[in-house]
Amino acid sequence: MTDEDHKTDAPAPDPSPRRVPSVWPAFIAFVVAMALSQVAAIIVGVCIVVWFLATGGNAQRLATDLPALLVSTPVFITLLLASQGGLFVTTLAAARLAPVPLRGGLGFVHPGLPVWGYLVLVLGSFFPLIAGVAVFEAASQVMPMDQSLGSAFEQVTPGGGMGLVLFMALVPGFVEEAFFRGYIQRRLLARWPAWAAIIVTAGLFGLMHFYPANIAFAFVMGLWLGVVAWRTGSVWPAALCHAAVNATSGVGNLGARFGIIPDPIPDVAVGGVITLALACFLASMWLLKRGLQTQMGDSGVAEEVTC
Repeated sequence: MTDEDHKTDAPAPDPSPRRVPSVWPAFIAFVVAMALSQVAAIIVGVCIVVWFLATGGNAQRLATDLPALLVSTPVFITLLLASQGGLFVTTLAAARLAPVPLRGGLGFVHPGLPVWGYLVLVLGSFFPLIAGVAVFEAASQVMPMDQSLGSAFEQVTPGGGMGLVLFMALVPGFVEEAFFRGYIQRRLLARWPAWAAIIVTAGLFGLMHFYPANIAFAFVMGLWLGVVAWRTGSVWPAALCHAAVNATSGVGNLGARFGIIPDPIPDVAVGGVITLALACFLASMWLLKRGLQTQMGDSGVAEEVTC
């Protein structure tokens, strides 16, 4: 067999090498999501004002009655649902435009964690939560913070309060993780080092909360949730941790509202909670360091076509 025959039988090189996706769609999706969320909330707010006036509300007292109306439990949940709906629509649209399956593209895959691993991660999230609250308290001394959530809990009934806590845990925990740790972080990880993708995603997650003190808190939590999503290769554990943090915050507000949680909290209780949170956080870091599954960006996402 001649050299020419060998050349003829050799497989032709692949004319279309694999390329990773561009990062600019992630930033465009963030801008669109923030705009759509605000527009949706404004539209719902206008509808509520029209309903208020149409049902006999006094136009002259609208300025004084409207703040209390907006933080009433049904209206507050409706406004949050509209905002989260705008974020969810953007997430689905952006993921559908990406040339990968929707479920895998957003990271809703099995993380490969043992059953006890979920509990460890949830309890470990309380340590970043404590750190985030400390940063929040420090920032709120010099910068404004969002008072709407506290005002909403001041008006709730026990039943309405539990509904609000459940909503805060489930809806943002799922929607925000699908968008930030699912779509945005996975796309950035395909091109950037993990530390850069996690920090930038956490920064965008913080900016979504608008007020400086809230941004600082969300940034701290975003770093932890980003590491969880990256190391497990799935959004599910991060969504569970996010839901647990939101539920804990809601239960804390609800307990303060009805005097169930003492003020101030005894030092022994505070020390016990911090010790347990730190122990579970260290166990979580050990669990994540094991690399239970291929890290986000190491496969799957890196094989997308540039778009």
